[in-house]
Amino acid sequence: FPLVITGLCNLLADFSKGEDKAYMEFTSPSRDKGTRFLKLADEFWMYLPNVGKAVKIAGHALRGSLMGSDFSYEDAVSNEELAESYDASLEGEEKVGDGDADCYVLKLSLKEGAEGSYYTQKLWVGKESFIPIKAEYYSRSGRLMKDVQILEFKRISGKNYPTRIRMENKLRKNTWSEFVLTDVQIGVSIPANVFTKGYLER
Repeated sequence: FPLVITGLCNLLADFSKGEDKAYMEFTSPSRDKGTRFLKLADEFWMYLPNVGKAVKIAGHALRGSLMGSDFSYEDAVSNEELAESYDASLEGEEKVGDGDADCYVLKLSLKEGAEGSYYTQKLWVGKESFIPIKAEYYSRSGRLMKDVQILEFKRISGKNYPTRIRMENKLRKNTWSEFVLTDVQIGVSIPANVFTKGYLER
């Protein structure tokens, strides 16, 4: 389904027919204006206006900070198929969030030989909505790396979409970032050339 999000940055994504494509462009503040990102399946590209060409981001660089925030490049446009990479187990039930939502607590462990953003994930999934409300990401050593909470949802075309996401980086001290979606459009027509290096470097 094509997806368009606008705000401090514009994010265009198309996850239809199993494809994984996303284009993101920062429109403000002025120091970041014109910085663009393109994800095509497993490839991730970045365009900086002062460099004038696209640079591929790969390996551990994908875990770097996105524009100085607590989100990584992977976090921003990840469309990871959890069932393919992780084994899941039910850990229990808890109430979480401002509304004390009843949640199932799931533990996801990376399968042997599989690749994943984090070695272990702990998810709090709403009993009624079946939507993740909170997640914790752990390293191989068991260290808590990040804590993410979905603070707000918006119902669009019959489905709930997260519109306010808070990420806290536990490897830093007293820092967190919020990803707020101010305008979300579903099913709009996005020209195919948007998801190309040529458009990224235009």
